This record gives sequence, structure tokens and C-alpha cells, in this order.
Amino acid sequence: MFDNISTKDLQAELNRRQETKPKKLSCPNIIPLQKMCQDYINLIDTKDPRDNLNYDDFTEYIFECAMETVFGKDVWEFINLKEQ
Repeated sequence: MFDNISTKDLQAELNRRQETKPKKLSCPNIIPLQKMCQDYINLIDTKDPRDNLNYDDFTEYIFECAMETVFGKDVWEFINLKEQ
């Protein structure tokens, strides 16, 4: 797959990714985030104590969705690199 790319070029791309801080998307699609937030509100409104749902997981999904909405899916490359 990468046979035609030199090691030097791969290293340059890796360096670029490590140095590039994510930028906000100019026109983010907020519909998935809005839906997820509404689903959370609906879920806690009808919360049944007998449910074994982990509501904390839902807030993590909302955070992930928010980060991807604002910065794009590539934001995790930067975050994972910086959190090592």
C-alpha cells in the first residue's frame, strides 16, 4: 500500500500530524450532536431505577460527538498523540 512512498516522506507526514493542532471546522454538521443530546434528555426523563444502563457512558459519547462535530474525526489522532 505504501510501497511508492519513501520513509522520509512518511516521517515528514508523521511530524506534520504531531505538530498540527486541530482547527475548528468552518461549517460543522451539528445534527448528530443535537440528536444525541436530545436522546440523552429523553433517556433521563424516562429513567427507570430498575434499568441497568450506565448513564455516564452516554456523557462520554456526547463528548466524543461534540469533539468530532467541532474539529472533525481526525481530532483523535492529535488527542491520542498528546495524551501518550
